[in-house]
Amino acid sequence: MRMHSDIITETDFHNAAKRAGVTIEHLSVHGSRTRARAFKFYLSGSGRNGGQWGAQDYQTATWDEWGIFLGHLFARDAFAHCGRNSYIGADDYHWQTGDRFHSLTPDEQCKRHKWESLMPYVHECSKCNAIRRWSVQPKVIVPSVQAKANAYRKLAGVGSEGIRDDAAAWAYEQMNLAS
Repeated sequence: MRMHSDIITETDFHNAAKRAGVTIEHLSVHGSRTRARAFKFYLSGSGRNGGQWGAQDYQTATWDEWGIFLGHLFARDAFAHCGRNSYIGADDYHWQTGDRFHSLTPDEQCKRHKWESLMPYVHECSKCNAIRRWSVQPKVIVPSVQAKANAYRKLAGVGSEGIRDDAAAWAYEQMNLAS
């Protein structure tokens, strides 16, 4: 999986892994066209052996373990995203996962969901009532507040760090006006 962020660091990944009770099998940092950096990562946990297609030599993380892990990262950076065809920010993430991962702990997870279709694009686990949704609408990745603040500084011809808070406030206000 990949996650793009202006804020999240490798330390945040390790903290999220500890809270979710998973192990990071791979973590690398890459460039990103939409954020300061991108992370590529794989998790292991208490799921099935070998990952989705049985090609790995470790137990994959369960859906809930992934959810707890990603929930901690999105709490750190609400504007992080996992690509246009995945989670495009914290709000989208929590909508797609039925707000399950605001406070779920590893002890409360459902180790093996039994998904049943409620309606098109919405499934519910018959064992624990977890929800997963997906959208058929094209997704647009919204520039982060920091990217908007940087654009404002560039337009204003100001390079001083002293206006950072004002620029960020302006960018946040503009983002809310646009939505």
